[in-house]
Amino acid sequence: MTQYSVKIRHMKQIKTIYTHSGAFHADDVFAVALLKMLYPDAEIVRSRNKEDFDSADIVVDVGDVYDPDHNRFDHHQEGRAGERENGIFYSAMGLVWKHFGLQWCEDDRALFERIDKSFVTYLDADDNGQNTYLVNEKFGVDPVTLDDMVRLFRPAYGEPDEFDARFLRAVDWAKCILELVKAKYVGKLKAATDFADAYSASEDPRFVVLDKYIPLDEIVEGYAEKLLFLVYPDVSGTWRLKTVPKSKGDFESKKSLPAEWAGLRDDELRNITGVKDAKFCHNARFIAGAETKEGAVALLKLALES
Repeated sequence: MTQYSVKIRHMKQIKTIYTHSGAFHADDVFAVALLKMLYPDAEIVRSRNKEDFDSADIVVDVGDVYDPDHNRFDHHQEGRAGERENGIFYSAMGLVWKHFGLQWCEDDRALFERIDKSFVTYLDADDNGQNTYLVNEKFGVDPVTLDDMVRLFRPAYGEPDEFDARFLRAVDWAKCILELVKAKYVGKLKAATDFADAYSASEDPRFVVLDKYIPLDEIVEGYAEKLLFLVYPDVSGTWRLKTVPKSKGDFESKKSLPAEWAGLRDDELRNITGVKDAKFCHNARFIAGAETKEGAVALLKLALES
């Protein structure tokens, strides 16, 4: 993870947040949204008059100056405002996040770094024209980006040029998105901790039985090579036996479920396994189900022996 030597910034008097007027992008919208969440009483002022910036408490995405000691966060100047270790240049959001994100995360550095890597870095790249995805040339369809969504708030052709009012609407939307992003990664970090606790308590390093549903994406990657199977309750209330992939996004399992189970359901699966409440086994042999925890564990034991 990227490491930052930043301090939480506690400022008592934040009365004005300045950014540029006219058209807006994702970086200035999200940067202002973040600051507005930290300092809800601050006034948002949109201007391109350099004289106005002198009286502002914070200036974002305008002014051609990056000077965090004086709360100036622009990246349009010659030489830009620095770049990350991976070569992605900072946008206004990245700069504001670098100095205020930890405060917004309530000094939770793991959360700060997770959101930075999974959300803010992409936003920086997109604003600076650094594609982080490959466009599918076969279909000729571009993905919809955060900036595309922000641009929807701009006045359409033929509508009044109410850019300032539309900007404030976009900021309110961005505040909702940031809250959802924060909640998502708070949950991901908690899920990783709960999974680690369950695995350390497992009687056998080849499997872990979870007593509650945990979103498993990204969690099992990097665990001991011996981990082969997961047993957990599905959101529907039934139980699942799932294989562990060789790597993230890989459809090949470290150990697949028995070949003779492939595609079987209900009585067919029950007859061949002897598990009375067995429900199904996927054709690809990466997941099977049972009505109860006991049934899923019984399938697990058979899979381990196969």
